[in-house]
Amino acid sequence: MSDVVDFAAQIEADRIARGIAEASQPMAVGVAGECDECEWWMPRLVGGLCPYCRDGRPRPADWEPPVPPNSSSAPVAPAISKEPAPMPAKSIQLPAAAQNAIRKVEELAQSKGISIGQAAAELIDREIALPASNVVTVDLCTIGVPALLDHLRAAFDDRADHSAELVALIERAEAAEVRATAAEEKLAQFKALLA
Repeated sequence: MSDVVDFAAQIEADRIARGIAEASQPMAVGVAGECDECEWWMPRLVGGLCPYCRDGRPRPADWEPPVPPNSSSAPVAPAISKEPAPMPAKSIQLPAAAQNAIRKVEELAQSKGISIGQAAAELIDREIALPASNVVTVDLCTIGVPALLDHLRAAFDDRADHSAELVALIERAEAAEVRATAAEEKLAQFKALLA
């Protein structure tokens, strides 16, 4: 029994040594051509054999032989154009508001016979000017102090009331401060216990 184990160990050592010796050798360069055994054209033959015939491996089921570069069935390299290729078209769905804005710009450009950029700038100027016309202007030289105070009170009365939100935020801050104080007291007690 011990002889069998010794023989197995010797065979294993020989295999490992042979594998290391083969691995340290550089891979043979090889040349393109037809295999001497299977007669398929391969881009790299070593000793006249393709890798499958040389190693004794079966070819994969989906294997297709490579095409020689000078063959009539070889793929033709695409012509390289010096002009950049156009960007592929993409389908973009714009929101309805954007489509309406574009339509207004195009209509204004057609009606006035101006460019789309000028029409867009004119529409933007119009929209900016509209809120300014709604603002109440007061001539300080002609108005008295009581009328000015009435205008200011009216402006502040129109403002939204945020006092309820402010009260809620103050209450939350006070509650957080109470919790923080309680946590600091517990931490001090815990440190005293550990000391």
